[in-house]
Amino acid sequence: MCHTIDGETVCEIDLKASHVAILAALYEHPERLPKDPYSAISWVKTASLRKAAKTLVQCIVHADGGRPTRFPRQDDGISFREKYELGNTNVEDMLPGVFEVMPFLDGSPCLTLTLQFIESEILVEAVRRLCCQDIPALPIHDSLLVRRLDEYQVLRILRRTLTNYLGFHAPWLDVSVAGREPRMIEPLSCPEGAEYFLQEISVDLVKYEKEDASVIDPEDTEASKELSPKMAHTKEDFF
Repeated sequence: MCHTIDGETVCEIDLKASHVAILAALYEHPERLPKDPYSAISWVKTASLRKAAKTLVQCIVHADGGRPTRFPRQDDGISFREKYELGNTNVEDMLPGVFEVMPFLDGSPCLTLTLQFIESEILVEAVRRLCCQDIPALPIHDSLLVRRLDEYQVLRILRRTLTNYLGFHAPWLDVSVAGREPRMIEPLSCPEGAEYFLQEISVDLVKYEKEDASVIDPEDTEASKELSPKMAHTKEDFF
């Protein structure tokens, strides 16, 4: 956060639990997700357990069928149980609490490529709109690094883009500035019955992932060639 853009100080605007929000939109989950889905899990009582929940949810999201059979490995060599002081708890003991908050994860196929693609599409669309207003933005995974003087405009465009894509499932945003506590920004108000872009193409996206999950470069596949025009055409109705 000590970087600058055009000599101006910057802030980072992060999408909170973006893959969870995208899956909720893909599966047309009928309820709004909590502000922080991880903290809403019943066994999350501390900041450390929230980190455990986030790691476990990521494992669930990328596990075929949404039910991992063991805890994820840790890079530091310490076991998941030891790191988060879980005692004799098994991964199966922790899943019900997760599914109570995010039931659409239970039984979900591995949609890693689809989630990464949609997240990228959202940020690319937001950056494209910012460029049209001469506002520089640097995408970093699920966040944008922008000039602090552009924060209001970036939030306006990013929140609208998220709502167009995900409807009332649009996630909260986290604004971080060096030396200050992060600020949480609420998504735009959106009726729960309102249509959204992802809703129109969800069946095609899920079908595409199941058929072509092993393909590294989807641009070379016939499936993606058929899907892209439909996405472009459908997007015109929302943007």
